[in-house]
Amino acid sequence: KLHKNEVCKFARYTLAQKQMDLIKSRAYHYENTIEIGSGTLPLFPLYQELKQMDGIESISLSMSSVLYCWLRELPIRQTDGSIQHNSIAHIPTDTTFFQTMHIRQIAGVSPSQACREYTHPAFINEKLARLLNIDISHIGHKLNEFDEFSDSLSTIAGIFKNFPLNSLEEEIGGQQISIGTEQDLIQKGTFIQIKLIPEYYKETLVSIEKLWKEMNGERGFKYVDMHKEFMLRNNKVIILSRILISYSFIALALTCFGLFGISWYAVRHRTREIAIRKVHGASNWEIVWLLNRSFLWQILVAYIIAIPITWLLMQHWLEQFAYRISATQWNFLAPILIVLVITTITITIHSYLSARTNPVNSLKAE
Repeated sequence: KLHKNEVCKFARYTLAQKQMDLIKSRAYHYENTIEIGSGTLPLFPLYQELKQMDGIESISLSMSSVLYCWLRELPIRQTDGSIQHNSIAHIPTDTTFFQTMHIRQIAGVSPSQACREYTHPAFINEKLARLLNIDISHIGHKLNEFDEFSDSLSTIAGIFKNFPLNSLEEEIGGQQISIGTEQDLIQKGTFIQIKLIPEYYKETLVSIEKLWKEMNGERGFKYVDMHKEFMLRNNKVIILSRILISYSFIALALTCFGLFGISWYAVRHRTREIAIRKVHGASNWEIVWLLNRSFLWQILVAYIIAIPITWLLMQHWLEQFAYRISATQWNFLAPILIVLVITTITITIHSYLSARTNPVNSLKAE
């Protein structure tokens, strides 16, 4: 039972750690990035000043918040006649937004080039392209040719990789990033996204607050730490993953103590047998192997029982995520290797010390 629990706990640890790493990797879009704005105050003058400030890696002016962006409904008729309702996130912004938010474009022209070629360029994500059956050949077409609920001015300028806005428990929906005209941004640009240089994060934040107070003294300075906000949306998953990881480390410590006690008892229980085998010419390492062998068989049997159970439990846990890791062979081989190493070292130490004892003294004591 002890060996079965060990294998289960270590397997859970490796899978929970991988899922946690996946969440962190998706959060890189928001690392060292803040957003300021309330949606009511035009921030173009502040944006112009911030562009000259040191400590800023990239900056964008938008007409919408990112994590609290506008949503519109897109109903799509399915082949069976039913209507599928989809929520489309829409962010009107400037040409530097892709750089600021580390969004990777996979097709089309750059935002700057799009502004020169089209009056109202719009970029869509992979999900929206799939919903509307849009591919590379449709770049340059009006968006409302495929989406009747879209405005009549937007032109498809490119396609970008899906960009996480909410918890990874939810599938990323359709997204549209429109590049606004300079006049629109001056009048309606009420949000600024700023990616700070990590080494000067705190100093730059102080400078931004100081500039805000100089230009908008009557309004208190507030900002959203976008990385922290995104991680909060995945907080339930992160807490559970940390519990599983902590539980696994505690289990490792308890396993070491448990194996120490079991091996000590097993060796003490077979002291007479060890002494007799030594009298008949058995070497120290033959005795070590004899004692290890029974434990190794127990571990193998426990492994065969534990792995299917662990796989079913972890698959059930991972099903809650729209984006999840896949269990690999390593996730199930690592636990057995760890248990084997701990067991072998513990049993070997006890059995070797017992084997070195003078068999005559052991038999007298018995």
